[in-house]
Amino acid sequence: MAMRVANRGVKSITPVNSVPVEGLQVRHLIWISVTILGACGPEPEGCVAAERIPPSLQMGTGFEDFVPIRQGDALDIDFGEQGGWHVWMAFRTTGMVVGHGGGLGPPDPEGPTFSSRLIDEAGVEVAYGEHERFPIDGDAEQGELLGIQMRLSEAVNSAISDGGNNPASGSLSLEADVIDACGTAASSQRSVTLDLASANR
Repeated sequence: MAMRVANRGVKSITPVNSVPVEGLQVRHLIWISVTILGACGPEPEGCVAAERIPPSLQMGTGFEDFVPIRQGDALDIDFGEQGGWHVWMAFRTTGMVVGHGGGLGPPDPEGPTFSSRLIDEAGVEVAYGEHERFPIDGDAEQGELLGIQMRLSEAVNSAISDGGNNPASGSLSLEADVIDACGTAASSQRSVTLDLASANR
């Protein structure tokens, strides 16, 4: 028979160096996750093979075909299904460990991480996108990722919806970076504009 012990005013004493059981469980899960992710990273020979090719990143747009973004191009904007305006980005890489391909699956410990941003003439970021551990199609000689969103800031969204001064008008600096699971990095930069009239099409 189970016995119930009454607490009759006795204060429990927690040792100074003790950790609650819940804390230990969380730490244990974090340790397991880090260990698994570390074990699933690219094999050393995969890193060496990719490093034989000079790393590069080319920015573009497109869903089915890669369309390069050139200096001075005007980028269209689109309204997302979940709300908010964005620019569709695409990337081509060389010298990168690309992961297991597909681009739309769950994060891949071997996939590269991409970030992109638009910065106005005052140095203010008016759009940003980051995609961590994205498996991309191709190989170290050429990897490709299509149809990725770079979201416009709240200030730009408000200006498009309500009118007024738009911080994304004029010349903008489009910048992007990629880093693969082996630590190889590349970046790219272009001077572009946003075709704000495309919001009304």
